[in-house]
Amino acid sequence: MRNAALNASSGKQPARACLGTVLVVEDEPALLTPVSSALAQAGYSVFGASSAEDALAVAACRGDMIQVLLTDVSMPRMGGLELAGKLRRLLPHVKPIFMSGSFGPDIASETPFLFKPFLLRDLLRAVQDRIPGAGRTIECRRPG
Repeated sequence: MRNAALNASSGKQPARACLGTVLVVEDEPALLTPVSSALAQAGYSVFGASSAEDALAVAACRGDMIQVLLTDVSMPRMGGLELAGKLRRLLPHVKPIFMSGSFGPDIASETPFLFKPFLLRDLLRAVQDRIPGAGRTIECRRPG
């Protein structure tokens, strides 16, 4: 699991100002790392997961912090659409954004979809649009 916060032994992490918290789920490390880094550099607190199962584990521990789910649609064992459905039942406040390089799924029109490769400005706009009070900084605990 690619989440240092879950490996932290105890205690609360120090708070810092951020724009919101994003759970990024991507089975390709060559995409997970730069997308997570770009969001962090833009001011977001980021949890990264390399599978839907890892994402559900992160959500079980840190669901109160997560505002946006950014997930690949096509992943082994459980795809992004199924993951989003499970998270919606557990954490109805989490807003999904889907991404794929191969196809655009049949999703609700109000759900953002990013075709890979996408531009950084499109990623940041999609995430910002999913967070209430976008553009304001809030106090966030560090995920890692």
